[in-house]
Amino acid sequence: MVMIHAYIFLTVSVGKLKEVVQKLSSLPEVVRAEGVTGPYDIVAYVGVEDLGTLTKVLMGKVDAVPGVTSSMTAVVVEG
Repeated sequence: MVMIHAYIFLTVSVGKLKEVVQKLSSLPEVVRAEGVTGPYDIVAYVGVEDLGTLTKVLMGKVDAVPGVTSSMTAVVVEG
C-alpha cells in the first residue's frame, strides 16, 4: 500500500535523457517520469510504502540508473 509520495529531481549526462526516462518509467515505484526544462533534466513522481523504502528506491534503483549524475528529493507532505 502506497503511503509516501515524492518528487525526484534529476540531472543526467548529456545525451542520456530519453534512456534514463525510459529506465525510470520501468521501475514499479515510479508513477511518472518526464524530461523537463530548467535546472533539472527529469522529474519523477514515486509512490512507496514508507520512508525506508523510499531510501532504498533512491539509493538502490534511481541513483544506480546509468546516466544519472545527481538527484534531489522532495517528499509530499500534503496533497
